[in-house]
Amino acid sequence: MTIPKTALPLLMLALLSPAARAQPTQNGDQRCEVIVLGIDHVYYGEGYRPAHLRAFFEAVRPTVMGIENPAGFQAVDQLRVPLYEAKEAIAYAGVHLLPVYGVDWDSPTVPQPPTPAGWSKAVQAFMAKFPVKAPQSAPRAAGLTQADARTLSLRRTLEASMVNVQFFGGASRAMELMNSAPIVQFKGDEHHLDSDPYPAWQPINAVIAENIRAAARKHPGGRLLVVYGGLHKPLLDAALAQMSEVRLRQPTEWFPLDVSTVSHYDTADDLKLLFLLATDDVVRLSYPGAIHRTWLRTQVAALEQMGKSDLEARYYLARWLTVEGQWETASRLLQEVADGAKEQTLRQEPMLAQTMSFWPSDFNLRRRALFALALVHDLAGRRDAAVAIYKELKEELARVSAAQGAEGTDPWSPLTRSAKWVDLFLAEPYINHPDQYLKGLL
Repeated sequence: MTIPKTALPLLMLALLSPAARAQPTQNGDQRCEVIVLGIDHVYYGEGYRPAHLRAFFEAVRPTVMGIENPAGFQAVDQLRVPLYEAKEAIAYAGVHLLPVYGVDWDSPTVPQPPTPAGWSKAVQAFMAKFPVKAPQSAPRAAGLTQADARTLSLRRTLEASMVNVQFFGGASRAMELMNSAPIVQFKGDEHHLDSDPYPAWQPINAVIAENIRAAARKHPGGRLLVVYGGLHKPLLDAALAQMSEVRLRQPTEWFPLDVSTVSHYDTADDLKLLFLLATDDVVRLSYPGAIHRTWLRTQVAALEQMGKSDLEARYYLARWLTVEGQWETASRLLQEVADGAKEQTLRQEPMLAQTMSFWPSDFNLRRRALFALALVHDLAGRRDAAVAIYKELKEELARVSAAQGAEGTDPWSPLTRSAKWVDLFLAEPYINHPDQYLKGLL
């Protein structure tokens, strides 16, 4: 039979529709299949990057998606929690015309406007409910000042988060390991229960499981893929296994993912994002062992090629060369970026950029390049040149903040956070010491 050309678009839509993608249920079982893919919220490189999610989604071929966000979002730019994996799930669902459900718990006592700065303030409001105390295991804990206690608490938290990055970061099948070995939980923090990452952990996961059940009920015989932080997975799996409406399946049924298949989904923007995470994430810079240098070094040639015509790629290349100790080449490239960027902003949006890990939190590429150039001058012993740039940036940030009014002077705004880093290195040379990163975070 010959299909008229005018009918082809409609046919393609039909083939991509959830009904066409639905898989036959076993023995007429009309329960909704549920797969909880447990992941870390950061990409590592070789073993876990955006392409792994895309390849896994296509292997599973869900008919409905669930993400770690509260219900009610309408588009990617309205995500209350702008997680990388949530954006990938929404993009996949958009191509294949799939419904997406936010299944996260919600708290009406913590207002969270749909902006990065608003999310940052919401996090602070939430954590303010749990006063910082000296950890019991700390030496001379009773004698610690509030500032010292906060520093020690933050360091312990960051070190715990690095356990995952260091363990999974060098693994070629990191995403598969995350779903066969537990993601490490940080135990013993002063305002958490013994085995819970943060307060009310078990009730929170009970709510999430109920939200997943509610989504599954709407799709009998369907396949619901839920992409969620790996710490949640054990409790979610345990709860879902007891629900009669759900047939729980494990991601391991679709592993291993073929390396060439994963590579097929790589993009140039992905590579820039991976280098951003390796070089402009304070947490990783604080713990150099967490940077997966071996694999990233194999990608430098591709980044260099992009950098010939892409100033943002050239900036990431310069940052990488700074981390690698090639300061003179880094200086030259950063000056080129600063001279050519004008008012260009980053296309790569760091997750939760205004909270803590992304530094400085200013998205202006020219100012970022100047800041990075001053860092290189400090590392190379050119303190006067570094100070001159820091002072120039301080004056410009003050002008721009004043022009923005109340928003520009908000203590958690991107410009205010950036100014804090500039002030830090005006007071002391940048020497790439972990304590300097902690000072900037507090």
